[in-house]
Amino acid sequence: MESQDHDGADVPFRLRGEVDDKPCVFDLKLGEYRVGSSSGSDLRLRQPGVSRQHALLVVQAEGLVVEDRGSRNGTFVDGRKIQRAAATGGTELRFGPVSLVLESLAEEEGTLAISLDPSKSGIDTRSPSSSLWPEVTALQSSRSSASADATSLRLVDEIGSALAGGDLEAGLRCLGETLHLRGCCFVELPKSGPPIVRSSWGLIPDSPPRDAFDPPTGFGSGARVGLGSPGVGCGDPGNRPRIVVARDHRGSTTALVLWGWDDEPPGEPVILRILARSFSSAPSAARGKNPEQVPKTARRPPLDFPPGYVEGSSPPLLTLYRQLERLAPRDLPILLTGPTGVGKGVVAAVLHRSSPRVGKPLIAVNCAALPGELLEAELFGIGKGVATGVEARQGHFSRAQGGTLFLDEIAELPLALQAKLLRALEEKEIQPLGAPAIKIDIRILAATNADLRQRVREGTFRQDLYFRLAGYVLEIPPLSDCREDLPRLAEHFLRRFAEQESLYPQGLSLGALRQLVSYSWPGNIRELEHEMRRLVLRSSPGQILDSSLLSSEIRKAPGAASPPISAGSTGSLGLKQRLEALEESLIQEALEAADGVQLHAAQALGISRNGLARRLKRLGQR
Repeated sequence: MESQDHDGADVPFRLRGEVDDKPCVFDLKLGEYRVGSSSGSDLRLRQPGVSRQHALLVVQAEGLVVEDRGSRNGTFVDGRKIQRAAATGGTELRFGPVSLVLESLAEEEGTLAISLDPSKSGIDTRSPSSSLWPEVTALQSSRSSASADATSLRLVDEIGSALAGGDLEAGLRCLGETLHLRGCCFVELPKSGPPIVRSSWGLIPDSPPRDAFDPPTGFGSGARVGLGSPGVGCGDPGNRPRIVVARDHRGSTTALVLWGWDDEPPGEPVILRILARSFSSAPSAARGKNPEQVPKTARRPPLDFPPGYVEGSSPPLLTLYRQLERLAPRDLPILLTGPTGVGKGVVAAVLHRSSPRVGKPLIAVNCAALPGELLEAELFGIGKGVATGVEARQGHFSRAQGGTLFLDEIAELPLALQAKLLRALEEKEIQPLGAPAIKIDIRILAATNADLRQRVREGTFRQDLYFRLAGYVLEIPPLSDCREDLPRLAEHFLRRFAEQESLYPQGLSLGALRQLVSYSWPGNIRELEHEMRRLVLRSSPGQILDSSLLSSEIRKAPGAASPPISAGSTGSLGLKQRLEALEESLIQEALEAADGVQLHAAQALGISRNGLARRLKRLGQR
C-alpha cells in the first residue's frame, strides 16, 4: 500500500486480516484508497475472486465509507452486500473472498513515537517524518508542528554520526552549516560561575555571561528543554543564544546551544534527531577531545561500555555511573545486587573494561549452572592423571590470571565449595584437583538477586565469605526506576531485531510507548528485550507497532495516568459507556489542570488540538 500525504491526524483506522493465509495489516490515513487485484490498487489483494477494481474506501476522521466498483463477487459490510455503506471500528469488510476487520485507532496509536529507518520500512520517504523523541520531550507532546524532509534527515544522521564518534568540532560544523547558524557549541553550566564552552563552531562569545542563557526554573536538575520553550533565548535570535536541550550528565549540566539563524528556527524533529544520536556520547567525548579545558578536579577516566550498550540518563543510572567511575580503578571485591534481568553481567563488564586489568581476561562463571562436584573442577582445575585418561585442565581461576573473575548467582554456591572459595580468596592461591597449589592475582566480582544476609541468617551462606565478597555492595536499579531511559532502550532493541530478522516495521506508536513506560517490568531489561523481539516478529513491513501488538500482561497493566473506574461510579454501564466515562474524566482533568486552555490540555493528553475538539463535540461539550 502506498501512503498518501494528508493534513491532520495520521492513521485513524486499520484493516487487519489474512490474505493467502498470511497476516495482513493496512494502516489507513485520511483520503481515498482503491481496493483490487490490479497493480495500481492502493490496497492490492491478489486473490482469486477479487476484481481488478473491486471497491473504493473513503477514510474520514469520524468513519469510513465503502463503495463497490462493480465487482464480480461483491463487497460486503458485516455480511451484507452493499453498493455504498458507512463503516466504523469493529466492522467486518469483505471483498469477494477476502475478509478484513476495520479497527478504529486512538489518535496516539497512529502517531509515531519511535521511527525506524525509512529506507527499509516501505515508507514513502518524500512524506514528512512524524518521528518524536520522547526521551527529550518527556512524552508531553504527541506530535511536532514542524517536520523535515528526507534530505535533512540524512544530513542529521551525518551530524549525529560525527558527534557520536567523538569528533565534536566536525559535528558542530556540520550542524551549523546545515541549519545556517552563526555559531553553536556544547556548553557546561556549573552550579556557580560562568559557563564553560567544551567545543564550538562559528561565532560565539569567548566567555558568555551566565545570564545570557536565561535558563528556565529547574534547568540545573536534568531538565529537558524543547526549542522555543518559554524563557529560553527570548531576545533577538541573532544576538542571544538558544538553548535547544540540556540535561545532567553524570552530575554536570551540559547544553547544546545555537547562536542565530538566517531563516526560520529549525524544526524540532531535526534538532531532536541530532540530540538523540549525540547527547549520550558528546559530553564524555568532549572530556577526551579537550582535556585542557576540563578542570583537573573533574578529570577521571571515562567508563568503557561494552559494544551495543545504551547509556542511560535517568538519575539512578547517573548515580550508578558515578559509583562505577570510583570503583573501576580499584581492586576491592564488589558484590552486585539487584533483581533478575537488570544487567549485572554488563555492569561487571564495565568494571573490568574500565579497570587497569582491561588487558587481561574477564571470565564469567554461573554458579547455578553446574552441580557442586563439577563446579569445583571448573573453578580450580584438574591435574593430569587424577583419573585414568584425564588430561590437565585449567580452571576459571587460572584462566582469569591477572584479570577479573565474575561469579554470577553466587548465592547458589554449595556450602562445601564456599569454604574452598573462601580459602582461595584469603590465601590468594588455588588447589587444583590432583595438582600443586597455584598463586593467583585476580579481581573478584560477584552477583546475586537473592538476599545474601538472609541466607547467612538461614545458615545457607557463610558469613565470612559474604564479608570477603562484599568489599563494596553495588545495587543495580531496576528498569521501573529508570523509566525515562526506556524509549531509547526500546528503539535500540527494535532496530537491532529489525536488522537481524530483516523485518522493517515503520516504528512504534505513541500509545504503545506509553503502555511500555507505565508497565512495571518485573523482568527488567531482559524482559523489555524479549518484548521488542516479539514485536518485530509479529510485524509487517511498514506497519506501525501499536499497543494491540503488545503482550497481554503489558496491555492489561494499569496506565500511570489512567484513574480506575469503580463499579460505584459506573453502575451497570457497558464497555462503551465505561470507556466514554473514562475519556470524559481524563479530558476534564486535563482541562482543569490547563485552566481551560484546550491547546495545553490536548498536549497533556497526547492528542492534537483538533482531536480534543472532536472528542468534546462527541461528548456534548464545547
